[in-house]
Amino acid sequence: MTNCFSIEDLKKFIDIYIYPVIVVDKKSSLILANKVFKRIEKSDEILLKDKILNILTSKEYIISNKKGKSFFSLKFSNFTISEEEYTIISFFDITAKKKLLSSIIEKQNLFNSLTEQLPEGIVLFNENIIYTNNTFVQLLGYTQKELHQKVFLDIFESSEVELLKEILEQLSQSRKTKIETSLKLFKKNKTLIWVRIVIKRIKQNDNNLFLAVVTDISKEIKHLNELSQLANYDKLTGIYNRRKLDELLNTEYKITKRYDRSLSALFFDIDHFKKVNDTYGHDIGDIVLSNLAELISSQIRETDIFARWGGEEFIILLPETTVEKAILIANEIMISLSTYHFPEVGKITLSIGISSLKKERLQTFTKRLDNALYKAKEEGRNRYIVF
Repeated sequence: MTNCFSIEDLKKFIDIYIYPVIVVDKKSSLILANKVFKRIEKSDEILLKDKILNILTSKEYIISNKKGKSFFSLKFSNFTISEEEYTIISFFDITAKKKLLSSIIEKQNLFNSLTEQLPEGIVLFNENIIYTNNTFVQLLGYTQKELHQKVFLDIFESSEVELLKEILEQLSQSRKTKIETSLKLFKKNKTLIWVRIVIKRIKQNDNNLFLAVVTDISKEIKHLNELSQLANYDKLTGIYNRRKLDELLNTEYKITKRYDRSLSALFFDIDHFKKVNDTYGHDIGDIVLSNLAELISSQIRETDIFARWGGEEFIILLPETTVEKAILIANEIMISLSTYHFPEVGKITLSIGISSLKKERLQTFTKRLDNALYKAKEEGRNRYIVF
């Protein structure tokens, strides 16, 4: 401002502004206040003079009245009139901004407070991890800082990453806002754990954020696996039990019939096994059964189905195998046994019934297998019979 500009001119000038403005001299005395300032302050100039020093040393000005508090940010401009120095102080209302910020902070604190009490892990992410609660930190063994430097997908087992990408793509492009699945992820010590994860999309302006609720289900998976093991596998030998064999036999029977394929089987038991138990005890007998199952498992194909029928009786289902091939497999097993030494017992032999499925019912097929085994035992054991 130039020297030709007077205080009266300044008073008219600041009254034009729609925001509060005051003018102070170099002694920090109030010289002028525009109408807007007087209206929001609701005080006379004498009272205002007592507040000037506080205003000059503040970055924010607060006015309290019956309606509550109003907040203003301050802007200072220095100028000279008739060689006297003055300062114009402009007040910009930031009350709404303050309330919004306070609301955001309050919600953030509430969110943090709630999530920290949850037994599930909470993760907020876009591509990178933005927020994690303490449960998730403890679950993975990282620090908060370490996790916040990671890409969310990087903590998952590599085979699961593609599935996760598909899930995030679906959430981003479809009307779905939530998807649940079970996945494996890595802890800091490289241990793999199973988790149930619910991922929810949160729209933020034109961007997508994702909120994941993560629950450790490793114990549940382990329990289910144990139940499956008990339900489907023989406890002593580790091969399929009879219950599972019945299920697989029905499946293979249907496949063989539908596609006109071959299906053969070996049904066998250990010769004179009662004598083994009577002579050496049941503990040694169990070792013989276990060792036999291990020896035969190492000789058959991955597609073959090996099961304990009961006691010392076993069945091997041979999908897509002719009876001629089944005979070769039986010979290979008997040759292996002839050179194998069982602890304390020494050598054992098998009686084997062999049969191939014909155009018949399943019960007829299994009956022929049983008859073939019985015939092998009747004719002196340590041999195979084909029916």
